[in-house]
Amino acid sequence: MPVKDGYVMHVISNTHWDREWTSTFQEHRLMLADYLEELMDLFDKNPEYRYFHLDSQTIPLEDFAAVKPGSVERLKKYIKKGRLLVGPWYTLPEMNLIDGESIVRNLGMGHKVANEWGGVMKVGYNPTSNGQVSQLPQIYAGFGIDSLLFYRGINADAARKEFYWKGADGTKCLVEQFPDGRVVFWGFGSLPIMYEMWPFEPESWKYRWHKPGLPFRMDNEHEYSILQAPDLYNPDNVEPALTETKKWEIKDATTKHLLYLDGMDQAPPYRNMPRLIKDANKVMKGDKMVHDSLPNVMDILKKEVKSLKTLTGEMRLTNKSGRKGFCFLHPGILSTRMYLKQHNRRCEYKFFRWAEPMASVAWLLGAEYPGTFLEQGLKMLFANHAHDDICGCSIDKVHKDMLYRYSEIETLSDAITRRSLGSVVQSIDSSEFPEESILLTMFNSQPFARKETIEVQVDLPQESTTKKFSFVDSNGKAVAFQPVEENDLNLAVPQDGFTRRFPVRRVTGYLTADVPPVGYETYRMVEKESPKTSRTIASSPTSLENQYLKVSINKNGSFNITNKKTRQTFKDMHIFEDNGERGNAWIIKSPANDTIISSKSAVAKVKLLSNGPLMAKV
Repeated sequence: MPVKDGYVMHVISNTHWDREWTSTFQEHRLMLADYLEELMDLFDKNPEYRYFHLDSQTIPLEDFAAVKPGSVERLKKYIKKGRLLVGPWYTLPEMNLIDGESIVRNLGMGHKVANEWGGVMKVGYNPTSNGQVSQLPQIYAGFGIDSLLFYRGINADAARKEFYWKGADGTKCLVEQFPDGRVVFWGFGSLPIMYEMWPFEPESWKYRWHKPGLPFRMDNEHEYSILQAPDLYNPDNVEPALTETKKWEIKDATTKHLLYLDGMDQAPPYRNMPRLIKDANKVMKGDKMVHDSLPNVMDILKKEVKSLKTLTGEMRLTNKSGRKGFCFLHPGILSTRMYLKQHNRRCEYKFFRWAEPMASVAWLLGAEYPGTFLEQGLKMLFANHAHDDICGCSIDKVHKDMLYRYSEIETLSDAITRRSLGSVVQSIDSSEFPEESILLTMFNSQPFARKETIEVQVDLPQESTTKKFSFVDSNGKAVAFQPVEENDLNLAVPQDGFTRRFPVRRVTGYLTADVPPVGYETYRMVEKESPKTSRTIASSPTSLENQYLKVSINKNGSFNITNKKTRQTFKDMHIFEDNGERGNAWIIKSPANDTIISSKSAVAKVKLLSNGPLMAKV
């Protein structure tokens, strides 16, 4: 049972900064500039306002610097003094929707930016992500972080406030969870005292005509803003508000040290917090309240905790006890605005699997490394990984802006990959081949050998009459090739400000390539027909089979696919279904009288488009 008193309430002043969400990035940045200027004035005027946490991320620093360059050195001063705590992340990602490389690199970028500004907070504060990946303790340990805080994916059913989490590799770290969410003190303490708003009295949250302040809106807008915010601090609410807060905070505590976070989404620094702390210490009998920082509190907890429970694995636990709070996992975000997830996966693949490794290979061969270009691409990618962005739960304009960033990332990745591979090709010694040889160089960016059938496009002179040809590898060994189609094209070759036309005969086909790890293989076209084979993949328009898979297509256009190695069969794949939706960006909810439209009872038209030993297309 919790003891009655003797607690130390550590007030953690912070904001949860959504770079863009219910408003656009530009609108939020205007607000950010005001808040940070206000914070610096508060630091100067009131030394009792000791700390502020910029929500565990660093991208707001760069956003601020772009519009307030004259205030940068002033802001850096507070970071160096440890009063403004930033990082360790660059942005706060939804970790279940992005590549593992993105998680590690986001932390790395956060450290880089924070250190440039004056220092990084070495506490793993995760105020977002709907569940935490199992390797997070190991990832944090790689950055010298051995304590973390989060609330989505864990609850009081599984462990008390403090517990140990053992990662996938055995790394162990101390965790502070928020069983009822991260805004208990903000809701039950800060708002009633400083704004006369009581969570357990919904009427007090309504804005009334007689309220002080100056509400303002543009004629075409649906929301008001307060131009003149009044000081509503009420000392009479201190004791009842903090009594209610304490009831919530001591329920699952294992020590007498409690974390009281005072920030919410886009919350400004509360200038009356030092006053609240003073008043609290006057009325709280046997307890003490202090203004503190997360690193200080986690250091205290490391010394105070005893006999804690150890949990393992992924943190995606649901709240089975039904306790109220903000610990939902929101599984709906996994499919909300699916086009964003698809764009993201394509950009991550092009950037991490091609642009970066090939730029490194080209650099090893003497080319200039495009480091600043790659860093800008990474930052755009991480901006799109922020939880309200990649989850698809922001206003439409935010996600339109994301598509522009994805387009820029993809364009940059392709351009760097092309330049890098061009540099590598110049370094390849092809003197062993005849001078007029048409060469096809296949690159593998992965750290393992790959033998795959790949679609290729090979250009011949348009006047060429060659009809039968195939390919041999660098050792002169014939490789399997299946031509599919030919087209005459008139291509452009730009050079030094002018463009020449280049007429070609383009052959599209499929080639079985065998390429070493992080390497290449050069194939030479020879005027010789590809080795004959009687085997084709499709025995009919509805039946396909190779050495790995067997596919049978059903009348409705679905198909059954069998893995010949494991003998597993997956039936009725490729059925399309559509139904109504009345939920929101986080919650999937069907209408009461829903109509489900399905292709299950449809009749499909099936046509065999091409067929051969390497590829068949239906």
